[in-house]
Amino acid sequence: MKKSSLETIVLILGIGIIGFALFMYLVAEPTGESAFYTNMVFALGFLIYILYSMMSTKKLNAEIRGLNNHVKSLKDTIQEKDQFINKLEKRQSELIEENQALNKSLSESQATISTLNLKIKELEDLQSTSEESNGEN
Repeated sequence: MKKSSLETIVLILGIGIIGFALFMYLVAEPTGESAFYTNMVFALGFLIYILYSMMSTKKLNAEIRGLNNHVKSLKDTIQEKDQFINKLEKRQSELIEENQALNKSLSESQATISTLNLKIKELEDLQSTSEESNGEN
């Protein structure tokens, strides 16, 4: 039998006994013996209710422990994910810096190539003018 159905049965039984005790209290003749039995039924009903409360508390405490363990594992997972994200962000910033350095180097290389191409063109022009002047002589 499941604990939840057992708890329900105990709760209904306790409520029934307390209801019966109230019925005895209100309907029965006020003799010493009937008052004793009524008090005994009240006591039994409250004992059953206390039993129900203990069962319910035990179940809830077990659920709380389980949820606390789940929360702890989630916190650990979040911490691992945060560390992983921090590593990725650090790697990203390193790659951005490396990319910027490479772009700077590329710009410098292109500037050097442009300068060398201009010098080559100037030399070609000088060579062609010197060949023309040598050819005229």
